[in-house]
Amino acid sequence: MPAAHYRRNPTLRTIRPGYPGNKLIGKEFCNGETLYEPSFGTLLRWQLTANPQKAEKQRDIWAPAVVPCAEAFFSTQDMLVWLGHAGFLLRVGGVSLLFDPVLVSSLGLRHRHPLPCRPEDVRNIDYLLLSHLHRDHADEATLKIVARQNPTMQALGPLGAAELLRGWAPALPVQEAGWWQ
Repeated sequence: MPAAHYRRNPTLRTIRPGYPGNKLIGKEFCNGETLYEPSFGTLLRWQLTANPQKAEKQRDIWAPAVVPCAEAFFSTQDMLVWLGHAGFLLRVGGVSLLFDPVLVSSLGLRHRHPLPCRPEDVRNIDYLLLSHLHRDHADEATLKIVARQNPTMQALGPLGAAELLRGWAPALPVQEAGWWQ
């Protein structure tokens, strides 16, 4: 097993004294002493075990009303708009921030409810903020469209975001940050 090493953005200040950066073993981020690598049996058991909340989730049919919001991207008012799942538009003091947008359904990720806007509606964004790079927070199809519609937008994301986003939107400026940065 490769030795542990640490990674951070050297151009950003780290607010936690003495923090060396995010721990990696090889190319994988690691939260503990070793990488968690489940056995095939563990994965199989997880897939075949009944979800104790399944019936409860099926009974819970409440959903917030979906309000079309395409015009929000042209407003200058301060606002917070939920775009579904973890996606939000936040405008404060004339600065527009787009958080974790996933506005395209796909075979592997479908929306439970209608979306309030189309990805083509997303305009006038100053900053794209990605909390992490899982599929339900960093959607390739959505981000390609949003980057094309917002040529002056800058992306702020976790370590590793620049390499991923470079393949999707080569002209998009990306600043990465590690924990405590």
